[in-house]
Formats: sequence, structure tokens, C-alpha cells
Amino acid sequence: MRALYSFVIDDNPRFIAEAGHFRELPVEYNFPTHIAKKVPRGTYARPVMLHYHRALDRRGRLRRSGIRWVDESVREANCMITGFYGRWVLPAAGVLLALATVAGALGAHLLVARWSASRLGIYDIAVRYQFYQSLGLLAMGVLLRGIHPDNLTSARRLAVQSFLSAPRLLFVGIVLFCGSLYALSLGATSRWIELATPCGGAMLIGGWLLFALYVWRLRAHE
Repeated sequence: MRALYSFVIDDNPRFIAEAGHFRELPVEYNFPTHIAKKVPRGTYARPVMLHYHRALDRRGRLRRSGIRWVDESVREANCMITGFYGRWVLPAAGVLLALATVAGALGAHLLVARWSASRLGIYDIAVRYQFYQSLGLLAMGVLLRGIHPDNLTSARRLAVQSFLSAPRLLFVGIVLFCGSLYALSLGATSRWIELATPCGGAMLIGGWLLFALYVWRLRAHE
């Protein structure tokens, strides 16, 4: 029975075969982005696995090589790096909570004596939904920040990547639903604004359903 082993010494992969011959993998399966310009053109396809050799920027992303074919893979890898932890979720939740606090203060101290009860009712619904849904977004962000890819199996890593669609949908739902209610309370009568309210509400529901689905999938892969 033939067996193929691989090991790494000083970051240089070497292959040993117990018996028979073996074929070295194409360079695109371990492409060195830090010396990409030294790799002869036409000897490789689009890189599948990137060997960046600490060639990172200050934000921890892979540096571009200056070769379009390679940089397409670098761009995709950077999207996964910056999006894996959902780094935008916590700042977005913080901003939404701050805006909800400001809106609540305005409604309680400035608008209560100037607006009718019906307008204040719509405004109050927008503030409360923005606050509560933003707290949920904050919880999703905390959950994502507590997940490290090195501690995940391949199946769970894919599940976490899919999990990011839940906070995205929730964020857009908050903006559409609450934003349209704020506009209606201010007297806007556009048909698009009226359509944004149910669409935003559906996105809020969908975001929480996706959250429940992906949490269940994560537990299934434990």
C-alpha cells in the first residue's frame, strides 16, 4: 500500500513517499504571495491556497501582490478575514443604540409637547424597536467575537460564515423598519416609505429565524 506524507521544516514543505512515485502539487495550492512577482507567469492558475509568509497590513489583512490574477484570491481571502468575526456588528449595534437613546430623549423632552398622540405613538414604536432589536444585534456580535476559527472544524467554520447573514439581515431590517416609522411620524407620505415598514419588519423576523437556524446548525456540528 502506498502512502504519502508531508511535513514542514523552516516553512518549506517537503514530501516523502514510502514507495512508488508521487506528483508535486501545483504552485497555486501553496502560492507565495510575498514573492508573487518572482513566480514565472503562465506557470500557475488562479491561486487556491495562499502562503502569505507574514505579509500582512496593519489591519491583519493580506497585502496585495500587484498581480491581478493573484490579487483576486487575496481580495476574497481578505473578505473572509474581515468578515469572519463579524467585526462590523458590534460597532453597528453601538451606533444604533446611541441613536435610539438620542431619539428617545428627544421624544420625551422636546416632541411630547409639540406632536399629536398619534405621531408620538408611531415615533415611540420606532424608538422601542430600534433599541430592542439593536440589543439583539449586540448579542449576535458578542457571540461572533467569542468564536475563533482555529477552534472550529471545517463544517462549523462554514456554519459560522453562514451565520453572518443573520446580523446583516437584522441590521437592514432595523434601518428600514425604524427609519420608515421615523419618516411617517415626521409626516412623510411616500408610498416607498410605507412599503419599507412591512419589508423591514419581515427582515427583522427573517434575521431572528436565521439566527435560530444557524445556532441549531452550530450545535449539530459539535
